[in-house]
Amino acid sequence: MYREDEGAALLYVRTPEEYRRERVPESVNLPMRELDWAQELFPERDTALYVYAYGGDGSEKRHLG
Repeated sequence: MYREDEGAALLYVRTPEEYRRERVPESVNLPMRELDWAQELFPERDTALYVYAYGGDGSEKRHLG
């Protein structure tokens, strides 16, 4: 789904250890506890972010700003 949204980014919000073991291709690792950094990584306020969380409860599409 995120691949169909031009300019979108996929955030993988699991720990760095989990990211090293298993990750989604083209994702950016940003642990949930550091999610506030997303605005610095993606300063364009219209960037669509897709958040991948293992359990699915934390996954959603969100716009910065």
